[in-house]
Formats: sequence, structure tokens, C-alpha cells
Amino acid sequence: MSGKASTIVAAVSGGIIILGSLLPWVSVSVFFASLNVGGMSGDGRITIVCGFILLFLSLLLMQKHLWYYVLLAMLGALTSLGTSLYDIVHISKLTHVSSLAHVSVGIGLWLVVIGSIIGCAAIIKSIFLFGEVADEDDDTVLAS
Repeated sequence: MSGKASTIVAAVSGGIIILGSLLPWVSVSVFFASLNVGGMSGDGRITIVCGFILLFLSLLLMQKHLWYYVLLAMLGALTSLGTSLYDIVHISKLTHVSSLAHVSVGIGLWLVVIGSIIGCAAIIKSIFLFGEVADEDDDTVLAS
């Protein structure tokens, strides 16, 4: 995989984070009733911003590989990962609260975790494949 391909993977993972932020994060069912709670009613607001940051900066990294693009893209992916893992742990603790209610982690939260992990790996891979990161004064544009 080339450095440019890894930044494309990072951009796609930003899209996965955005999608996961909009989907259900928690499913609660009691007898015949069921309730899904979406990410946008909680920490999904944090992860959707991180997803947009990762997506936007990954697109910029395809043009010019600057150190602060890499740093901010990694920060977005790590923040999204930490937030989603925190919520999974928190929701998992709720599964043992009542024997009448069944609480489970929703698909959206799992997508955010997967997108965040892929985003972190792709940004790290792009650093190694591109070699050194360009300075902002350097006018070198990445070759295709």
C-alpha cells in the first residue's frame, strides 16, 4: 500500500466514524418494547467532529504531507477511539443493572471504534510510507 493509498483509507475511516456517530449506540429492550439511542444524543457529537477532522485532514494529506496535518488527524482518530471505548465500557456496565431490561451496544458505536482503529493505523502507515513529513515552508507536493 502506498502512502497516498493509506491516506485514502484514513479518509474512508473518517467517513465510517461519521456514519457510526449517526447510527444507534445503545439498544434497550424490556419485554416487547425496544428503544435505540443514537450517538447524536450523547458523545456522538464528539466523534462526528473527530470523523470530519480525520476526513478533511486526510484529504489534505493527499496533497501535502505536513506534520501538523498528521498530528491533528491522529488526534482526531485517537479522540474518537477513546470516546467510543469509554462509552462501550459505560454501556457494558449497564447490562447488569436489571434482569428485566436488556441493554446492548449498538452498531453505530462499533462502527466508530472500527473506523477509529483503522484511521489510527492508516495515519501511522502513511508516516512510514511517506518517510519524513514536509515542513510548511517546503513546497514539495507528493508525487502520485
